[in-house]
Amino acid sequence: MKKTLISVIFLIFSLTVFGNYTVTQGANVKLSEKELKANNTEIENRVKTVFDINSYSTEEVKSIIWREYPLLTSSSAEEADVFINYIKSLFTNTKYEIKRINYTDSNTAKLTLAVSIPNLDELSADEKQAEIEKKVEKKFTEKTGITYSALEKDNKLMKKYESLLITLYMETSSEEIKNIKTYNKEETVYTMKKNGNVWNFENNAVNFFGG
Repeated sequence: MKKTLISVIFLIFSLTVFGNYTVTQGANVKLSEKELKANNTEIENRVKTVFDINSYSTEEVKSIIWREYPLLTSSSAEEADVFINYIKSLFTNTKYEIKRINYTDSNTAKLTLAVSIPNLDELSADEKQAEIEKKVEKKFTEKTGITYSALEKDNKLMKKYESLLITLYMETSSEEIKNIKTYNKEETVYTMKKNGNVWNFENNAVNFFGG
């Protein structure tokens, strides 16, 4: 009975709910409530900065995406820009939620982050594909003055405008991401380190891709 009571008391003092997430401390960690609030705020701000793709400059985004997709560097500038905008649209519409912060010592925290990424399978549905293709055809005609039905009948024209069609398809798909209703969700645990008053992801190795 005594052991159970001690366990309950320890749980009350070691587990605190801040906003929509839980904060815990290791058995030997003695951070005050004031320190916890300050640390939590710093960690929240760091998460927002790191995972918000809009906090990066265009060149930083390109650098990160090229590192993740090295084959993209051999694409034309226009194709690369379209793909980059597609990725930006995807991560602009990705949701991040802190679920738990566990302080293992006064300068180290295990951050549990829930990530909800738009379910791109929605764009593959027959009805959505038909909608996207219709928009692509309209854009193509506006750009070239050639109807899509005429294009389909001419293999040489189709070959000539193949790159443009791919570009228009990616561009239109990017625009449709914001309309996706379902998400793929996963939780990841990251290690964060405190240096002075600044919290950062271990080895500074995390960006909006989550790695």
